[in-house]
Amino acid sequence: MIRRTAQGVLPHPCEHIFTVIADVERYPEFVPGWREVRVLERGERRVRVEQAFALGPMQWRFESEARFDPPRGIDIEAGSGPFESLLVRWRFERVGPDACRVALEVRATLHSPALEALYGALLDRQTSGLWDVFARRIATLHAA
Repeated sequence: MIRRTAQGVLPHPCEHIFTVIADVERYPEFVPGWREVRVLERGERRVRVEQAFALGPMQWRFESEARFDPPRGIDIEAGSGPFESLLVRWRFERVGPDACRVALEVRATLHSPALEALYGALLDRQTSGLWDVFARRIATLHAA
């Protein structure tokens, strides 16, 4: 199993950060590697999507389900495509009127040990890169 984490404090309200991260349909516009997102089913506090994602030379298509607990957290799970299991967990904690502690945890088990070794090496870079991408997107949208 692969497990990576990233965290920090962003100078924006947790509600704003939550909204940007929950908007998975917009990921192809600003997240490197996200090629496509198609909503399969939407509920009041969840969304199931099919997505295409590329990481390094690998390209995958898989389904995932996100469960929302606004503004405290988002849990995204998948068990298709290359993933035996995937959990992406975002947590948000207010630390001031316009500041939020954001924690990201990614856990993955892939069907292939060789693929898991490759993905593990790339995931370190992707997790910290993902943090930076979302921080920039949040700052851009918050400024607008």
